Amino acid sequence: TYKMARSLKTVHQVWQEWSAGIHGGPAVRNLEESHGSTWRSTPADKRFFFFRRKRIIDHI
Repeated sequence: TYKMARSLKTVHQVWQEWSAGIHGGPAVRNLEESHGSTWRSTPADKRFFFFRRKRIIDHI
C-alpha cells in the first residue's frame, strides 16, 4: 500500500509525486489508472488527504 508523502512543500514536488513518483514510489497517476480508488480506500484521513492534494493537481 502506497502512502502519499506528507512532507511535500512545493507545487513542483506535488506534481512530481503525481506524474513520476518520488522517493522510489510509483506515480500516483498510475495508481489511479490501474487500481482506481482501492489503493486509497482506508482510512478516511488518507482519502481526505488525497482529495485535498488532487485539487492542486487539477489546477496545474
